[in-house]
Amino acid sequence: MRKIIIIFFAFAFLLSINAQKHDGPMRDSKFRQRIEQLEKLKLIEVLNMDEETTLKFFARQNKHRDDNLKLEEQRENLVDQLEAYFTSGKELPKGEDFESFNKKVLEIDKKMINHRIEFLKSLNDLLSEEQISKLIVFEFKFRREIRDLILNKRGGGPAR
Repeated sequence: MRKIIIIFFAFAFLLSINAQKHDGPMRDSKFRQRIEQLEKLKLIEVLNMDEETTLKFFARQNKHRDDNLKLEEQRENLVDQLEAYFTSGKELPKGEDFESFNKKVLEIDKKMINHRIEFLKSLNDLLSEEQISKLIVFEFKFRREIRDLILNKRGGGPAR
């Protein structure tokens, strides 16, 4: 029954991708939600979690993602300011220079990496080391598949 549900959601997911616009599908919240739903279904199967563990895991993962999105927004804001400087000749904000922007972006990147490490460490009370390893492999492969799917949809071919 689980496989039928996963196949159904995978099919619905692929149909929704086909209906998406070509201008930044990851920015579309419906698209992102469908990817997250598909990811959750696959993760439950890959990690073979019971119901209680599943609920605790996804609560923790959602908190991690929310925190990470805030950091991504901060980084995107900085990059947007730099892009505005390069594309439209706008001035850098008063008291700012390239070195300070670079340091800020790199500091946010460092926070994101540290946040990821802390998230994975926090799973030790829920998952075995083998399950955490499966999670790491799954996330890497899942992101690559989604990226390749988006690039193929745009005609760019796989990015390897």
